[in-house]
Amino acid sequence: AGDLPPAGQMAFTMGRYFDNADVGEAVAHELAAQMMGGRQPALADLPIRCMVGDPTDPGRRSMPVAITTLTIRYDSRRHEARFLTHWRDPALVATNGDMYTVVPVGMFQPAGTTRGDGTGDFDLWRGMAREYSEELLGNAEHRDVNYQAWAFFTTLERLRAEGSCRPYCCGIGVDPLTLATDLLAVTVFEAAAFDELFADLVEDNDEGHTVVRGSDGTFGTLFCAEEIHRLVAVEHVQSAGAAVLEAAWRMRSALVGV
Repeated sequence: AGDLPPAGQMAFTMGRYFDNADVGEAVAHELAAQMMGGRQPALADLPIRCMVGDPTDPGRRSMPVAITTLTIRYDSRRHEARFLTHWRDPALVATNGDMYTVVPVGMFQPAGTTRGDGTGDFDLWRGMAREYSEELLGNAEHRDVNYQAWAFFTTLERLRAEGSCRPYCCGIGVDPLTLATDLLAVTVFEAAAFDELFADLVEDNDEGHTVVRGSDGTFGTLFCAEEIHRLVAVEHVQSAGAAVLEAAWRMRSALVGV
């Protein structure tokens, strides 16, 4: 994972969804073949990985970025923070099937091509908003959105301006196996704001199942060291999901004051 300085900037260019998979899947299979053969390979035994070089250097390879967002519902009256996880159905997704992660997660990509330069709508916060609508409310993929007329987004913007919706960036992570790159984000919603925005929260979407009720029958999963350890160390959790959970726990005082 990498840290972003306070005034950090990111620059992007055009690419394709499978640019990362073309390299990352080959690197992963190369290592898996060695491990399945009973070997503990050195770097010299992995020629494809050697060709990649520094996996955090965007000058070495195409590096499409996903936004992996931990969504926290914070009840300030009870001083309780809870979060959502998502099980990725292997029949519905191309990567990380049969694994848990946080929600929402989506590639940072244009939504349509209405701009003259062909890049379409390319904005981190708007991309997160579209993923919230699609994954937590079950809406179809958004394209060429009129944000001023989109009630969900205008409500989200109002809650953000009021301070009851607070997005954060924890850094950037690169999966050591597949080299998948994720912007690690956290959005903290005050309980009333979350309940207003996601009154029609769905459990099933186009990529799997959101764990809306925990084992104790209450909303989500308690944001605490024990639950995060269980998910990261025991459950089958996608690497970026594990990374953002651990980063958020380190930042918990700034996020929710616990």
